[in-house]
Amino acid sequence: MKRSRSMLRLFFAAAAALCVQSGAVRAQSLPGIPDPAAVGLTPGIGQNGAPTVSACFYNYRTKVIAGFPTQIASGWIITNQRNNPDCIPPGGLPGPNWQEMTYFRDMPLGSSISACWSFSWPSNWQPVGYSSDPSRCGYYPGGQIPGAQPNVAFLKRVQ
Repeated sequence: MKRSRSMLRLFFAAAAALCVQSGAVRAQSLPGIPDPAAVGLTPGIGQNGAPTVSACFYNYRTKVIAGFPTQIASGWIITNQRNNPDCIPPGGLPGPNWQEMTYFRDMPLGSSISACWSFSWPSNWQPVGYSSDPSRCGYYPGGQIPGAQPNVAFLKRVQ
């Protein structure tokens, strides 16, 4: 019984190691970003299962400025931007210092995403609503967005 438990543990450890390795390989194949770690970006999965990248604008520990892709032209759109306490250097002031971008080009017709409000949208996407969310897309120290201006847009793929 003891031997079978140790074999079972060994099997699960090997399976876990393979899963971790396959995740790292998948992270390398982001559209337009061949090596996200080299430009200080952390890959992830976001809305509609789409790839995301996120990072502090400037990592004061590693001295790396995040290499975010160009918004919209590259197929990526800003879906969150906020104050992250981990991104504030010692003695620094809070402010928008962290960002997340989502790859939208592969989303199917009819998909909806929420993104930081902007004056431009990807072609084939239409704004279908707006909201004011002080936890996203900016830094609002009082917890209220001045004048209750919308800072989040809801977009739908129409073509």
